[in-house]
Amino acid sequence: MAITGIDANRIIEHALGGTPIDRTSSNAGVALANDVGHWLLDTRSWNWASGARATLDLTAGQSYITLPADFQEFIGEPYRTDGLTGGFEWISLVTLVEIAVEAPLASTDYFFGALAWDQAGAGAPVARIEIHPPPNETVVGVLTCFYRRGWTDLPSPADTTVAKIPAWMEGLYTAALEAYARGWEDGIQDPGIRQRYLQSVLSGPEWAAATHRDAIAQPNKGVIKNGVISPRLRHWSRLAGTSAPT
Repeated sequence: MAITGIDANRIIEHALGGTPIDRTSSNAGVALANDVGHWLLDTRSWNWASGARATLDLTAGQSYITLPADFQEFIGEPYRTDGLTGGFEWISLVTLVEIAVEAPLASTDYFFGALAWDQAGAGAPVARIEIHPPPNETVVGVLTCFYRRGWTDLPSPADTTVAKIPAWMEGLYTAALEAYARGWEDGIQDPGIRQRYLQSVLSGPEWAAATHRDAIAQPNKGVIKNGVISPRLRHWSRLAGTSAPT
């Protein structure tokens, strides 16, 4: 069963005995659902969330590159994939600012980049890649990156948008949402109750099942480069420079 904003609100109401309180009225219920989603994805570096891939574009005159809305952290460095001869160098934000201020470069096909969190207006900080020098022209697909995705917010308690989690994590999400709702209700006088309810989720059967499923999806990552080969790996690898079996 795919979980939507409607389902999340019903789970909360069920956890509270079927009586929606102020916290589950209007958009408060879906706010709880999103809080739990963020908490759940932050408690562990889930393998299933680590395979996101995106191609990134340069925009003429713009000193940054927009990242996907569900970006959480890079896995490795972005790399150049537009087929051009220029380069891209990943540096610290401090170094990038120093170059831009003290030794600004003319726009070329070679540019520098650094991750930054931009506080735009009154909203939450948004991750993006600050670049220098700003490009003269728009280039589509200039970079490719792999990243770990975070929780994508459900928009409203009456919405049918599906939560972007694997089907085998829905039981864990439901258990966490019920615990969080009860903890919020029972913890009005004692905030520590909510933490104890959530801790019970981390030691429960749903957590054990989900983490096991997440871990076994890819048993190994192939031959270790310049290292020891697992005895379980009986195949040859071009990456390891070994010969094909005869």
